[in-house]
Amino acid sequence: MAERKPSPKAAQVAEESSAQKRVTTKKATPKAAVAAAASASTARRKGRATATDNPHKHRDIGLDVPFPPARCSDVDCPFCGTLPVHGSVITGVVSSAKMQHTVVVTRERLWRVPKFERYEKRTSRIPAHCPPCLGVQEGDVVTIAECRPLSKTVAYVVVARHQGN
Repeated sequence: MAERKPSPKAAQVAEESSAQKRVTTKKATPKAAVAAAASASTARRKGRATATDNPHKHRDIGLDVPFPPARCSDVDCPFCGTLPVHGSVITGVVSSAKMQHTVVVTRERLWRVPKFERYEKRTSRIPAHCPPCLGVQEGDVVTIAECRPLSKTVAYVVVARHQGN
């Protein structure tokens, strides 16, 4: 069999297409840069903090609270672990910090008694999980947020410490 030689026009078209391929490959960005940009945007979208957001690489929990000063290895920490927060956000005073990783937050409110046309104080005590990175003690004013049930009585987690004694 005799080999067929390509026509001069076909050879010119083949050269042009290979030249276009070379030009397009030169304009493409490196794969590593594209992958890094994609992972950073995915992290922000999923609520995870990136290295430029905070120095300790805490997770953004969606509330307007500051990041803790340190990092902990607690799985049930909303900043360092994987615990999602949702629902109500309450501010109160820590009345007991004697349990392991759990505090009792006391919240006082005024209740109107219509018969006597006066108000009385009513108190609610809410047990909340306390991550070690926050360093909460008795007497601190804290903000707690609702989360999934962590035990029989605990369904809140401390997300911010405002002041101490």
